[in-house]
Amino acid sequence: MNQEQGPSGLYQSISTLAGVIAFAVMLMGTPIVFEMTYRPLFSYFLKFWSRDLAESLVWVMGAVEACLIFMATSFLLTAGMVWIVTQLAMRRFKD
Repeated sequence: MNQEQGPSGLYQSISTLAGVIAFAVMLMGTPIVFEMTYRPLFSYFLKFWSRDLAESLVWVMGAVEACLIFMATSFLLTAGMVWIVTQLAMRRFKD
């Protein structure tokens, strides 16, 4: 039979671990980034829209920041862990 194979179990576990760590980083990092960007974003949005809409847009941007923090951290951790495991496997097979 011709079956498509999915990602290996090792890659899935690495991806899951990176996702969990990235989620923790997102939970800790988002409030810090949100506090740093709140005032500049609010003043920028206030120039063009009403106060209520500017406030809502700042919160939407906070959600976008959280998503970007999660995605970037998850990608970097997954890529780093896969690279480390690959290097360890290559060393083992060379010996």
